[in-house]
Amino acid sequence: PPVVFHENEIKRFVEELPFKLTDAQRKAAWEIIQDIGKPRPMNRLLEGEVGSGKTVVAAFSLFLAAKNGLQGAFLVPTEILAEQHAQKLAPLFRALGVPFFVFKLMPFFGNFQHLFLNVRQIFFANFHIAKILIILSKSG
Repeated sequence: PPVVFHENEIKRFVEELPFKLTDAQRKAAWEIIQDIGKPRPMNRLLEGEVGSGKTVVAAFSLFLAAKNGLQGAFLVPTEILAEQHAQKLAPLFRALGVPFFVFKLMPFFGNFQHLFLNVRQIFFANFHIAKILIILSKSG
């Protein structure tokens, strides 16, 4: 289903940030709003240099999904990065009333795509309170 744009909720999200969004972040967020408002699934790659603000745009997208009663996942390649994102995003999402959960995958699980599907089914079937899931991919 298309995601509905909730202007007041989006303003709240932006106001809770400890910094001002850049023009590039606002543009990327607006393009995502346009994409997820359509009746077909969004297919978008968000790319940029380290420190360019991809995380806040991804968090914004997850927030939009959560405010529409949907669930989302935020995948990162290392445990350190997962912890850093969790520390930064936890206060923001708590302030906005959106629960989330950090789930770490261990390297011995094998095929990541198959594992992710299983983890997603198990997680979302058993942890109904979380709307946003940060998943650490297997390393190595």
